[in-house]
Amino acid sequence: MILITSLNSDDERLSVAIVKVYLMRWRIEEFYKFKKQQFNFEDLRVRSLNSIRNLDLFLTIAIGYLGIMSEKAEQKRFVLELIELSKRIYDIPKFIYYAIADGIFALLNKCKKGIDIFLKKPPKSMQLSLFKDEGFGIV
Repeated sequence: MILITSLNSDDERLSVAIVKVYLMRWRIEEFYKFKKQQFNFEDLRVRSLNSIRNLDLFLTIAIGYLGIMSEKAEQKRFVLELIELSKRIYDIPKFIYYAIADGIFALLNKCKKGIDIFLKKPPKSMQLSLFKDEGFGIV
């Protein structure tokens, strides 16, 4: 890697600091690239700035969860299975978020019912209940 800078210094510490700052910035760029490519963030259609912020927060939390899952991925069977489901042609890169996200997509894609059953409210029980707020006066 060759970095070009306008700073003149023979001090090696400055060079190391510049490389560290550049690599930190590179991680930030990779984060936004991942958000845009993997989740198609630029193609979401919403009507308000508040909705954009909510979606951005939701995706950031989801990517944070992927980050937690990717820690010590070689020791977690579930993560290894997700990576296997992602059908990678080449070897798994160090930045495995793409492989994990693709594996989750492949796993959820096989689900025929979707996640609606998790989002629906359970039906109200028909069992008789005696609570004060229902007007029975019994606690």
